[in-house]
Amino acid sequence: MTPPMLESHLEHWMIDQLQEKGYLYIKPEKLDPDVTTTLRSTYSEVLIESHLVAAISRINSNLTPDVVLQAVREFKRETTSNDLITSNEKFHALITQGVDVTYNLNGELRTFKAKLVDEVNHHNNQWCVTNQFTVIENGQHKRPDLVILLNGMPVMVIELKNAVDPNADISKAFNQIKTYQRTIPSLFTYNCMVVLSDGFEAKVGTITSDFSRFMSWKTVDGTTNALSSTGKMGVMLEGMFRHDVLLDLILNFTVFERYKYEDKDTKTIRIGTAKKLSQYHQYYAVKKAVVSCVDASIFSESKKGGVIWHTQGSGKSLSMVFFTGLIVKTLNNPTVIMITDRNDLDDQLFDTFSNCAQLLRQVPVQIENRQHLVQELKNRNSGGIFFTTIQKFFPEDEAEFPLLSERSNIIVTPHTVRI
Repeated sequence: MTPPMLESHLEHWMIDQLQEKGYLYIKPEKLDPDVTTTLRSTYSEVLIESHLVAAISRINSNLTPDVVLQAVREFKRETTSNDLITSNEKFHALITQGVDVTYNLNGELRTFKAKLVDEVNHHNNQWCVTNQFTVIENGQHKRPDLVILLNGMPVMVIELKNAVDPNADISKAFNQIKTYQRTIPSLFTYNCMVVLSDGFEAKVGTITSDFSRFMSWKTVDGTTNALSSTGKMGVMLEGMFRHDVLLDLILNFTVFERYKYEDKDTKTIRIGTAKKLSQYHQYYAVKKAVVSCVDASIFSESKKGGVIWHTQGSGKSLSMVFFTGLIVKTLNNPTVIMITDRNDLDDQLFDTFSNCAQLLRQVPVQIENRQHLVQELKNRNSGGIFFTTIQKFFPEDEAEFPLLSERSNIIVTPHTVRI
């Protein structure tokens, strides 16, 4: 699967590859309001609203057409903001949790979460690719190379450069993406990830990623890494662009992490937001860990799920966030206890989880002492993410450490660092 060299040829080569993988190709003229108003009526529209309406109807079969339209209106209203990161984070909450709609059921008003995507029945989702998608915003005319649409929402922008042009490497593609974000920000309201490629090299990141944070996808199946001589775009197409993997990354492997920084002008401390996407090794490690954990909780006598080994700087804290978010969904909201062997590590991991609370759908708690943990476990039958150090479990006056809980839906995950 060797891509061509010229940028225009590369563009159509990628469209052909994506069509083979089940993506519907929408020709640019089908999205051109000067030619037809079937899919969009103005160049400022970035949503294919008819596709979104049809998808919500398919996925939420209990909703009437009027309520479906209500969901679309609410979706557009809630994602409207003057700040791109704010609107993008709200979009992510809606695509993962659904849109609140109200309807009358037997004379009573009911609130329902209208799902925008189907995580279970993938055939209910519509994946499309288009090229040279013209957007006009604030007098600026831009045409990104490729756009991936999920149920009418432009969830990915792909910028291409010519591999044989020494002055057009993928860093230039990154700069082009940043220009798009400044000039046509509405296109990135619904963006889940950005891909840069010259046909051989390929990297993926988010709307807040620096160029150094754009990463390759180095495996097709999570079992073996591709050979260094293999084009990375081809590997990404075979591995990451699978519909199930891409949807999984969007729903379960994306976080908005808060961080503090100093404003250079005012010298005050402000709060920023970094949107982070799982790297390939985190994705496959977490998926395997979840399978092992489920097996241990249901079938294994030892109840031991296994070990994940991370090298320094490979993102072990975020891997734990992704694991916890996915295991909470998979095992119907168990209680998760994170145990570390150092106070500073406990603080660090707790801060990371607290700053990524949206994915977890609950606020983590840092345990003060043994009695605090006992009380927390007694106060609930499920749920809760707790952080503590192993030192709190040393026996005091008792000859043996007392039983903390007889519940079976508690997952204990030790997290240690060894140099």
